[in-house]
Amino acid sequence: MLETAGIHHISAMVNDAQRTVTFYTGILGVRLVKKTVNYARPDGYHLYFGNDAGEPGSIITFFPSANQLRGRIGTGQVGGISFQIPEGASTFWEKRLARFQIAFTTSLRFGERYIKFDDPDGLPIELVEQREGPRDLMGFGPLDPEVAITGLAGATLLSRQPEQTAAMLEGVLGLKKFGQERDVLRFQGGAEAGNRIDIDLTAEVRGLMGAGTIHHLAWRRAMKLRLMTGGRSLTTEAIIRRRFMTGLILKHFIFMRVVASYLKSPLTLLVLLSMSIGISLVKG
Repeated sequence: MLETAGIHHISAMVNDAQRTVTFYTGILGVRLVKKTVNYARPDGYHLYFGNDAGEPGSIITFFPSANQLRGRIGTGQVGGISFQIPEGASTFWEKRLARFQIAFTTSLRFGERYIKFDDPDGLPIELVEQREGPRDLMGFGPLDPEVAITGLAGATLLSRQPEQTAAMLEGVLGLKKFGQERDVLRFQGGAEAGNRIDIDLTAEVRGLMGAGTIHHLAWRRAMKLRLMTGGRSLTTEAIIRRRFMTGLILKHFIFMRVVASYLKSPLTLLVLLSMSIGISLVKG
């Protein structure tokens, strides 16, 4: 089994770099910590948002490309991401979103209060109040630490085969089943931030990769890196070598890919789960 403590980072695809920076820094108040080229497509940027140390659970990245088509969120994808906010901060964020004329809805899930809205490319974002967790992990500028985003909370998976995805989260990644509420199944890790994954059991429409969709979701791994198939079919697909990473790509039994990679960067140990392009194990 591969044991993971929680999410390391999430990467998404967007059309406009400046619009993305303006929204996430100017409205959500998270800091832009790094800009590099997209190593897979060097003609484009790779934008990193998080805290200044690049700590696990604080990173969200974007691949902007003006020419890419709008995607469609659906099965086979990560359907949305959630950020932590301090307990009692929802009223502030509802007023702030209304001030910027951003439509939102509110709901309760597993006893927690969620605010849901879309970013400029249509990527679903949620803010969730949490009593526990870091404080002022990502926020900067004028936002008070008592209301600022403190890190990633989790993500929602839209799987064509939710039962097999649940088995993978428990049996391969070592997450613990938290419970089920209506049509949402929740799993949780031990990290302080980015420690939960929800599976939407009602997803039916097939997703299409493009702007406004998530490219991958990355998990950090715990102290031991162990991958045991336990009867699940894992076959070698390819070896990838880049300037910052070497990886072994394996194909998962539900047609996801598993990549064991080694990063030459400040990023810490992580595990990468992408409902669209695979699962990666990354060490740095």
